[in-house]
Amino acid sequence: MLQNEHRQIFNNPQANSTRRLRLMDKKKLFGFGNTNRRFPAAGKRTQGQIAKDRYAFEQAMAGNDCTPLRRGGDFVVQKRNFIGELEGEPAVVDVKTGNARVTEAQKQRHKRLGRNRHKIVRY
Repeated sequence: MLQNEHRQIFNNPQANSTRRLRLMDKKKLFGFGNTNRRFPAAGKRTQGQIAKDRYAFEQAMAGNDCTPLRRGGDFVVQKRNFIGELEGEPAVVDVKTGNARVTEAQKQRHKRLGRNRHKIVRY
């Protein structure tokens, strides 16, 4: 009987892997850590989403306005002083993970806006 159970696990690895993923999700509630091990199909995509959330959280903790520009991961960041008043000009920030390439559109935007108004942050 024990051998039959092991054969079922080896014959159907998908059922076993989803069970493992659910257990690992409960251990790490906030999605940090080794995302490649938990989401093997879309590892880089989830790492990028975590980096974007992390950047938005860091800006919120610093007291800055951080509004998402679009779904791609660009943010418009406006600094605030300790009273809460806006200061300086807003900057467009692209969040990249690892050695992700900068696209042609991002290069053109960087050239058009300049170094002070367009930043690329890497995690």
